[in-house]
Amino acid sequence: MSIQYLGLAGALPLGLALLIAAVCGGVLVAIAGAVRIGQLRMTAKRSRPDARPPARERGPRHR
Repeated sequence: MSIQYLGLAGALPLGLALLIAAVCGGVLVAIAGAVRIGQLRMTAKRSRPDARPPARERGPRHR
C-alpha cells in the first residue's frame, strides 16, 4: 500500500500501517489524558484549603 503523509511517501503493508496508526492514536490519547489529569490536580490543589494551620496557631500540646 502506498502512503503519503506530511510530505513523506512510502510503501507499507496495510496491516502494518493500521498498527502504526493505532499506536500513534493511543499515544496521543495518553498524552492528552496526562495533561488533563495534571490540570485537574493543580485546580484541586489550589482550591483545597490548607489542612493544617501553621504551628503558631495550633493550640497547646497535649502531654
